[in-house]
Amino acid sequence: MTLTITGTGFSTTGTSNNVTIGTTGSCTVIAATTTSITCTISNGPSGTYAVGVNVDGLGLASASGSFTATIPLQITSISPTQGGAGEQRKSLFKTKNYFLFIIQVEATY
Repeated sequence: MTLTITGTGFSTTGTSNNVTIGTTGSCTVIAATTTSITCTISNGPSGTYAVGVNVDGLGLASASGSFTATIPLQITSISPTQGGAGEQRKSLFKTKNYFLFIIQVEATY
């Protein structure tokens, strides 16, 4: 997921802008100007988190209000895609944020 942050005083060197999502998440900067930062949110659980920017040599950016990023939970694949009647299968759900869920599926008639 890509996040764009606008403001002033950012570094044009992407690695000089440290973007945090919540208390443990991060966002890898892929483009930066003095007025905007574009970054890719790394793996993390879905939810809504505070966003912070720390600019090397300048410190933590501040804002007049709080800003949040919402990370959606998305299923990107299901395996197996089919099974016979009465058979037990384990299905693996893989989300965009790389969380795995195993569900027992049983068809009965």
